[in-house]
Amino acid sequence: MSKQKLEPSSATMSAVVTEHFVLQSARGTITSEAGSRISSYLAVVSGALVAVGFTSDSDAAGPLLALILPALIVFGVFTYRRLIEISLEDVQYIRAIKDIRKWYEAELSGQLPSSMLGYDAQAATSPLWSLIATGTRPRRRDILLTTASAAALVVSIIAATGVGLLLKIAGFTMPGIAVAVVCAAFIIFGSLVFDQLRRYKRIGL
Repeated sequence: MSKQKLEPSSATMSAVVTEHFVLQSARGTITSEAGSRISSYLAVVSGALVAVGFTSDSDAAGPLLALILPALIVFGVFTYRRLIEISLEDVQYIRAIKDIRKWYEAELSGQLPSSMLGYDAQAATSPLWSLIATGTRPRRRDILLTTASAAALVVSIIAATGVGLLLKIAGFTMPGIAVAVVCAAFIIFGSLVFDQLRRYKRIGL
């Protein structure tokens, strides 16, 4: 004799739906924070460039650059690290939401359309399954499109500019300085991107 499937209690449904709502709200909060952080950093960089432009013909340009460039690099690294943390948090929230949708699928089988659940049983076998069905198929090179990568790119350019200024003070020729600046920018940016990949790998992506 087959056992009749028990319907989830109202308390269980309320708890699951509440958790689903909290996770969605948390995703919205950290997404807003990511936008605010990158916007704040770019605003600071823009203001610093304006200040440097006003003092470029005066004796204060050198000391100002010596003060501003390290500050921008440090602020940029802090922004970059927080943006990565936000991205990792977002992945965990997505996974939790997908688990709740799987529960909906199991408990309310046949009562809800698949498009509403956003769950693909075949995709669940992939290590990237928590990101599938969110609009795109995740690829490794998509890491270059994250806000953390945008911050990393700006930081690498600023740091490479600092390297170029130091080499100019040391008396190097312009061709050598140009090569050093380009190499420094690629090395710094590549290191930060590799750091992102390492952090994503820790959570199974």
